[in-house]
Amino acid sequence: MVLSVPPLAVSVARTFGDGIDGDRVLGIARAMSDRGFVRAGYRYLNIGDGWAKKERDPESGSLLADESKLAGSLGSLAAELNSLGIRLAIVTSGGTRTPNGFPGSFGHEYEDASFYAENGVSMIAQDFSSLPRRTDTVTMIRRTGMALRANGDSIVYSVYSDSEDLTKYIRATGAHIYHLRPFSRASGVIFPPKETHGYSVPGSLFNCGDIVLGKDVDKTDLKRSLIIAAMASSPITVDADITSLDDETVSLLTDPDLTAVATDAECRPARMMSPEPETVMLKVLDGNRYAAAFVNDTDETRMISFYAHDMGLTRDARRVVAADERVGVCRKCEFSDDLSLPLEKKGSALFYLTLKRKDGEVK
Repeated sequence: MVLSVPPLAVSVARTFGDGIDGDRVLGIARAMSDRGFVRAGYRYLNIGDGWAKKERDPESGSLLADESKLAGSLGSLAAELNSLGIRLAIVTSGGTRTPNGFPGSFGHEYEDASFYAENGVSMIAQDFSSLPRRTDTVTMIRRTGMALRANGDSIVYSVYSDSEDLTKYIRATGAHIYHLRPFSRASGVIFPPKETHGYSVPGSLFNCGDIVLGKDVDKTDLKRSLIIAAMASSPITVDADITSLDDETVSLLTDPDLTAVATDAECRPARMMSPEPETVMLKVLDGNRYAAAFVNDTDETRMISFYAHDMGLTRDARRVVAADERVGVCRKCEFSDDLSLPLEKKGSALFYLTLKRKDGEVK
């Protein structure tokens, strides 16, 4: 299924590993509702691959859910999640085995697609564990995509691969959301590969927002990662037991202004206004608004500037830019030439910019 905006998800794949506890899954789902994740747009809960039995049905070849772990059927779990406004996502593999050794879909694409549809699975996150050596990854993606469409095209197909070559086939593989490893990293800041910026459109998305959180969360690092993922129109997956996260972390993850930038309806990519490690990014939004992100990926406080002429404004344009800082302490200001601010090491800031006439009227 093609989505019009990048999906936001919570994952417990690393939390549970090769096991799963159906009651804990429901507890996490209730926390998604109670702690504001669902309201902020996180509509998927990925339970990993431990929901399955180690072997298929010997007679039919069908996947089998381990109901002793799930405390019921996979379909009943999906129904309970749906009642909370959450959709079920799982991990699978295009190879013979999933990351934790459960049955993969190699040679079973159509029957597995039918199994997912019958059991209320809304998203599959597929890697290529145990893929036969001579098998072509793109062909396997196409086969899975065709199988999903043959079963009603109601399931979001997400691919996870570390192959840079896959970027060449973004329009041709049949996958809709790409969970690719980041190709560009500057001291911990993740940027989507520049060659994919032109392909960030509804239905063709790259993910640089796979955020893994432990018990001790670096808020500065988290804020920076979220801002970059939002500016890239990237799907965001928070891999954590959200019941254990402190309120400040939850507030960052569910910030409504940030998620609004992340789920921009046209998935417009950000323009890189300056090179790393002191980066400014600009993104066009609806309603005469822009989003501007400032990132300082150095180990010292730096003054970072954004110039109005980079938006096409000149001194005689009779326009000013109203700037409203989001994600953190709000600070409204107006400027006609430049917006400069000191950022602490590894610091970041996200601004909403609006063009106004100098007499105060919005353009």
